[in-house]
Amino acid sequence: MTLALVVVAKNTNNVMVNKHIWIALLGIAFFSVSAFLIKDGGLTLRKSEEIQKLQDQKKAERVKLETKTKDGFRVLLLFTDDKAKADGIKSKFVSQISNEIPCEVEWDEPKFKVYAGNFYSRAEAVSLLYKVRGTFTSAIIVKTKIK
Repeated sequence: MTLALVVVAKNTNNVMVNKHIWIALLGIAFFSVSAFLIKDGGLTLRKSEEIQKLQDQKKAERVKLETKTKDGFRVLLLFTDDKAKADGIKSKFVSQISNEIPCEVEWDEPKFKVYAGNFYSRAEAVSLLYKVRGTFTSAIIVKTKIK
């Protein structure tokens, strides 16, 4: 690969301007040649190892987040403005229904929501809904992300 730079200076008295032009052009040429290689009509981008490491880390974090949650169903026991009430419903579920089924209080602005269970199918969620209906009369099944 051959790189040629030509600068025509009409005024030789202004040497400082010519130096700045040369420095700017050489800088542009250096970064252009070091960043890109032209091979067989194609353009290939060279990345530094540090940038590649950062991109790989971000990709791994995204994949980890995506694999952490999946589409599924949960039973929504209650939604309220009162955090203490939400915590009380969670305690009531754990003590009266099951301490083996996960029950969580989540803040979903502007309300606290109390969810029970993590189910891949709606049928599994329906069985829990029937189990809790006597105690939690306003419980419903919601499609959500599950862990």
